[in-house]
Amino acid sequence: MSTIVINVIDNKSAHFWHFCMGEFLPIVAIIAKLNPKKVYLFNPIRDWGKGLDRFYIDICEDDLKIEFTNKIRSEKVLEYRCWDFDWNDHDIELCLEAIKWLKIRARKHLEKKNKNINRDEILIQIRKNNKEMTKYYNDEFDENQAKVQNQVKGHSKYGFDRRGYYDMETLIYLFPNSNTRLCYGDGKNIYDQIIPYLYKKKLILSHGAGMFFIFFMEKGSKIIEIIPPHKYLSKCGAAQGLKRICLVQNNYLKQLILKDKSSVKVLNKKSFSFNHKFRKNNEIVIQYPRQNFKNRYYNVLEGFKFSKREKNINFLKNLFLILLLIVIIFLYFFYNR
Repeated sequence: MSTIVINVIDNKSAHFWHFCMGEFLPIVAIIAKLNPKKVYLFNPIRDWGKGLDRFYIDICEDDLKIEFTNKIRSEKVLEYRCWDFDWNDHDIELCLEAIKWLKIRARKHLEKKNKNINRDEILIQIRKNNKEMTKYYNDEFDENQAKVQNQVKGHSKYGFDRRGYYDMETLIYLFPNSNTRLCYGDGKNIYDQIIPYLYKKKLILSHGAGMFFIFFMEKGSKIIEIIPPHKYLSKCGAAQGLKRICLVQNNYLKQLILKDKSSVKVLNKKSFSFNHKFRKNNEIVIQYPRQNFKNRYYNVLEGFKFSKREKNINFLKNLFLILLLIVIIFLYFFYNR
């Protein structure tokens, strides 16, 4: 098929995770499957070419041209499903095909750079504000546009202003005998953002849309995520996006719960070890800093699982309450005879 037209859902362009999983990857999956020479992205009201739309420009090469349009064309218009909140088995297959397509092209760009690859390098993903993207969110994404795009007003915040932890850069000193790199890519070409993750197996990151790049790491990678309590406890499919990715990628995951805008220095240094306390597949090991959280791990298929000690404590509590209730009832009838 030489030319295709894709109907683009409008409300996905304002947030990185929702853009990548709810629009960009589904569209790339269509391109990977049909291999067209020219693609028209159609939306009647979108002000094309701003913010994250640059990704479509980035993937254009000699064998692929992409144009934005607000007017419908005569060709058959294709539709897609969004994957930012949930996906089914077929969606996962399409997603992995899209990732494979992007990986192949990113590796070609890497070969052109002629750089040596260190597969044992530890990545530390940091969040900071890119001037261009900050301007886009502050100037272009106003309250009226938020209403048009069905987005919450809070999505007008970007980067560290939206969520993040202080002193992430200092984590590099925890690995003096290892090759460690601070990773930040906002505002760069999509392939330049993907390349640092290619062939890598270890990553530390704070909770956020940057988890998207874990797709481009090796399967079975070890991931350490620092996450706010409300996001950890959320049942939202987007908030649990990292667990969904790790399940598909067969990754190991360790989560450290810490209040947003805190310093990572309060966390135990041993929590950042890649040598132990990881579990594989659908079992997620949780480690907590100095907060009043129960010691439990999370199973993405079955929900929360309590430790044996915690189960025993809960049983004793319930037994005590039942006995107390029996005593109260007995005393009530005894004194009212």
